[in-house]
Amino acid sequence: MKNLIFFTFLTVICFTSLIGQTVKRDTGFLNGAAYEILMPDNWNKKLVMYAHGYESSAQPKAKLYKNDMLKVFTNKGFAVARSSYNRTGWAQPEGVDATEETRELFIKKYGKPDSTFMTGHS
Repeated sequence: MKNLIFFTFLTVICFTSLIGQTVKRDTGFLNGAAYEILMPDNWNKKLVMYAHGYESSAQPKAKLYKNDMLKVFTNKGFAVARSSYNRTGWAQPEGVDATEETRELFIKKYGKPDSTFMTGHS
């Protein structure tokens, strides 16, 4: 019985923290690339820069596709910033530049985080 009460309490706490979390979504364009900044109410002063992988030249540039994986970070209080880059295809140099420009925009708008992490996929 004690374990059931503890498990119920833990479930309620976890569920409440996820439901109560609101995230401000800031979007726009920066040097020909779309950007998105996700700022949780409980920002822990840490920033995750997210870089997407290769996108075919046939895909529209300056478009960010929905990415539910980013909730993993915002649910823990991390802000997330990402860019579409200003061109598609093999765009490594453009991706590096666009990611840094987005990081600088984040600092200008929200202040300097105490830590910044880089992640992404391909």
